[in-house]
Parts: sequence; structure tokens; C-alpha cells
Amino acid sequence: MARPSAGVTTQQQLDALVAAQSASRADFARLAVLAATSRIAAMGQAQWYDDQAVAAMATAIGQQVAGAQRHTAAVTDAYLARMTGLMLGRRIAPTGTVDVSALRGAPNAEVYKRLAENYRYQRSIGLDDAGALKLTSQRAAIMADTDTTLAMRAQSRRFMTKRGISHYRRIIRPEASRGGTCGLCIAAADRIYRKADLLPVHDRCNCLTAPIVDGQDPGHSLNAADLDALYGAAGSTRRQDLAKVRITVHHHGELGPVLGLHGQAFRGPGDLPNAA
Repeated sequence: MARPSAGVTTQQQLDALVAAQSASRADFARLAVLAATSRIAAMGQAQWYDDQAVAAMATAIGQQVAGAQRHTAAVTDAYLARMTGLMLGRRIAPTGTVDVSALRGAPNAEVYKRLAENYRYQRSIGLDDAGALKLTSQRAAIMADTDTTLAMRAQSRRFMTKRGISHYRRIIRPEASRGGTCGLCIAAADRIYRKADLLPVHDRCNCLTAPIVDGQDPGHSLNAADLDALYGAAGSTRRQDLAKVRITVHHHGELGPVLGLHGQAFRGPGDLPNAA
């Protein structure tokens, strides 16, 4: 990594580091989504009912998604090492990438076989091939995107465990989503998590993590500008409205902790669009 030029503050370096990490993560997520959706598009109608064809499709998607997961884990490891080093004023080495082979508790090749069940179900309720392909492709995209998020989350936990970092914060990234940061992430942005806790996520979550080291909490300042802009755009009552939002964390059998609204019914893994 290039040495920062004279006059660049630590905060500016942190801002640039987070922006670069957010862009890299988005790039690998797009690659994973493209890998999944292109394989879906290539499936003929009869192949969805051929177990061998389905297995081949799922294996191919799983391998390509795993590649995106490994890259996501590697850049997350480097990002957290650099951020921690900036706070401590010395070089911190990455810890090595986490094993991404079964972050959902099952191999990717098994997980993506379930897309065939989705396609068959859509056809069984009357959709034509085009309609079933569209919905199956949408589900595959959410799954692939979520899988890169799981790699980021697992790598963050590994890094903080290996480096003895006890707490961290969620960093929101409004620019990383077409619709901006969701209300749940905004409401959760002022929470501090323990390293033992997996970051609660949701479909298409673009948040990053920032370690808290020696009382230094860069995530607080990194979130501040984005939160102020979001509050300002929403009007003066927005901060008060968000203060009333009560979020809760549900445990998903495969995805782990998932953000939700307090009192909201939580469906099982089979009911969720990104369950796999």
C-alpha cells in the first residue's frame, strides 16, 4: 500500500480506506451475482428436472461464488489490518483468510441445488418458463450477494479474535446501495458489538465493520457524516423517529444473526427469500 502523502490526516486515511473497501466488496459481490444469474439463464426447461444438470449448475455457481467469497475475505483481512495499524501507529499483519467452504453450514454446491426447487415450485403454481427463471434468478442473486456478506462477517470475526480486539462497530455505506442504507442499519449504527457476536445482516446489506482499539472508535466518526446527511435529507424529525425504532436480532439457522424490527414475526429459513 502506498505511503500517504504529507499532510493527510488519520481520519482522511480512514475515510479513503473505508471507501476502497466498500468498492472492493461491491465488486466481488457483483461478480458472485453475475456468476449465479448467468448460470440460471443458461438452464433449459428440461434441465431443471434433470438431477445431474442441476448438480452441475449448482457446483459451477458454488465454485464461482466461493472464489468471490475468498477475495472478499482477503480484502477484508487487509482492510482491518490497515485500519487497526492506523489507530495503533504501527503495522498490523493480516491474519489469513477464513475457510469459506461452508459458511452456511453446508457446501455451496448443496446450497445452490435448492434453486431448482424454487424453479419447479414456480412452474407448479402456473408460471411459464420466463417467469420462473426471473424469480429464480432474483433468488440466486440475493443468495450470492449474501454469501459474500457472510465471508466479510466471518473474516471480521476471525481478525478481531486473532488480534485480541474485543469490540467493533457497524459502518453504514449509503453510497453502496441504490436505495441507500436501510432503516435497520441506520438504527443499529450506534451499537457496539462484542467480537464474539456475529454482525447481524439482512438481504443486500452493504455495511462494513470497524474495530474499536485502545478506546479509539473510528466507526463512530465514520458514521457521523453519513448519519447527519441522512437525518438532514429526511427532515428535522428524522433523528427523533429513529430513536423510537426498536430493532431486534433473530437467529437464522443458516445465516446466523439477522436484523429485524422488534415485534415483527420471524419466518423460518425456508420462508426467507435468501434462505438457501
